[in-house]
Amino acid sequence: RESKGSMHLPAFTVKALELFESEMNQAQGTFFGFLDKTSSTFGSQMLRRWLMNPLQSAAEIKERQACVACLMEHRALQIAFKSILSACPASFTRLTGRITNCSALPSEFYLCMHWLQLHVCSTLAKLSCEFRGEGAGGLCGILNRMLDWGGSDLFVEMYKLQQVLDAGAAERDDKLALFSCPRTFPKVHGVMAKIASIRQDLADLLPALQSELALSGPPLAYVS
Repeated sequence: RESKGSMHLPAFTVKALELFESEMNQAQGTFFGFLDKTSSTFGSQMLRRWLMNPLQSAAEIKERQACVACLMEHRALQIAFKSILSACPASFTRLTGRITNCSALPSEFYLCMHWLQLHVCSTLAKLSCEFRGEGAGGLCGILNRMLDWGGSDLFVEMYKLQQVLDAGAAERDDKLALFSCPRTFPKVHGVMAKIASIRQDLADLLPALQSELALSGPPLAYVS
């Protein structure tokens, strides 16, 4: 099957070529085992996808080869990207999926934002200045675009977001206190205002409810 310029290898071809498993059902001695020198889990997963779905476009193949050649030529880029990936959370792929589905905990959201801002943004911004200053016109399109991200508005906004996240609230998984300055985010500020209003309404109703039910013992303090 073909998908977006790549070809999906059928199962019998993968097995015959011993891409991922040898005849003894072991990863050792396979083509993937020989190539996999990646520094992160999702890097290894990406390499696996590339082998399972080889490119068919000559232009895309040449661009990928140019990217590898450029990394081999610029030692500073190799070191920088390895540093970024070695600091990446092991569960980053799963966490980004949870964030996309709006099911991430505050601690998970903060962990991803902290890594992106502290390691990715700052490193790419530094590399962008360094290589632009040297006029490294030999950088291929993929790496050029990555370095351009270092000075993009996206990273500026990400840095601003990092400044208003409360690390203590993230560690406690406290969603209400996660944003130390919610007015910067109108939607968050609106939701928090509604929550505060509902909590106040409940607090106002509790004395009347306690009196009506004539409960003895500890006072009601249920807030949902």
